[in-house]
Amino acid sequence: SNGLKLEDVPGDGNCQFHALAKQLARFAGDFDMGSDCHDVRRDVAQWLRKNAQFKPDANDVSEKAELRYFTTYPGCSSRNWKKSWQEYCDKVENQERSSTPLWGDNLTILAAANHYRRPVRVWLSPDVEPRSKNRVIAPSNSNCADAPFEIAHIHEVHYQSVSILDDSDAKPQLGPPELDRESS
Repeated sequence: SNGLKLEDVPGDGNCQFHALAKQLARFAGDFDMGSDCHDVRRDVAQWLRKNAQFKPDANDVSEKAELRYFTTYPGCSSRNWKKSWQEYCDKVENQERSSTPLWGDNLTILAAANHYRRPVRVWLSPDVEPRSKNRVIAPSNSNCADAPFEIAHIHEVHYQSVSILDDSDAKPQLGPPELDRESS
């Protein structure tokens, strides 16, 4: 075993949020809650609503570096950022439980890292990032001493949760035949 195992989650448009919910369960002692994908969507949307003017790069003084300028989804209007931002956050939250929800993206991972105050390590498909096996999205104003949430992204297809089998420094393989897969 390479020390890490991919745990599949439903491919229902909520896969990033299912993967993050599995990670919340992994650290259940740190969070006083049992979360499902809808709880994670709600938490992430709430953080995004409160932080429209958050700058991922604190050194960038440009107003255009604020999160509210990064929303892109079908039907997004760039002319009215307040309306577009609110629409984006509503689509992230998905209170109506749409059968075709807005997929999680880089902004929702950043929001999760900040809301839960825990880094998120995203293991990447080798066909997308051959030189970089993973990226860590750290919360702002944090020393990142906590173990990260571990999720895998199969480019433009699916997110999965990653479980740690032991303390090795191994990396998950995101393609056959080395893939250790566990279905839920």
